[in-house]
Amino acid sequence: MACYKRISFLEILLLVILCGFALAFLLETTKLQQTAALFPRLVAEASLLVFVIALGLRFLTSSRTTVREPDAISAKKPPNATSFRAALTLQAAYLAAVFLLGFPIATLMYLVVCPRLMGYQRWRILLPYSVLLTSAVFLAFAYVLHVRFPGGLLWR
Repeated sequence: MACYKRISFLEILLLVILCGFALAFLLETTKLQQTAALFPRLVAEASLLVFVIALGLRFLTSSRTTVREPDAISAKKPPNATSFRAALTLQAAYLAAVFLLGFPIATLMYLVVCPRLMGYQRWRILLPYSVLLTSAVFLAFAYVLHVRFPGGLLWR
C-alpha cells in the first residue's frame, strides 16, 4: 500500500514538473513574433491541457477508489524488473552521455543497455534494432529536418 502511494506521488510530481516546463515554454513564446510563436504555443497549450486532464483524473480516481492490499502473488517483484532508482539513474546517465559523447553514440548505448537491464536476452534482435532506430532518428532529423544534434564535448 505504501509503495502504491509513493509511485502515485512520484507520478503526480513528474506531471507537475512537466506542467511547469510547458508553462515556462508558453511564457517564453511571448517574446517571439506571432507567426514564429504559433506552433510552440500550440504545443505548450496542448501539453498543459493534457497535464491538467491527467492530474484531474489522477486526483478523482485516487479519491474514489480505495487501495486494497496486494495479493501475495502480485506483491512479488518480477525477476527481470528494474527498480525506480535504476531507471532514474539510467536516464541521468543517458543525459550525461548525450552531453559528453553526443546524441548518436549516447542513444545507441542507451538502446542497448536499457533493454538488457529489463531482462531482454535476444542480442540478434537488440543490436540491429538499436542501430536502425538510432540511424533512422539521426538521419531523419539531421538531413531531412535539418536539426543540429549535440556533438558532445569529446567530439567538438
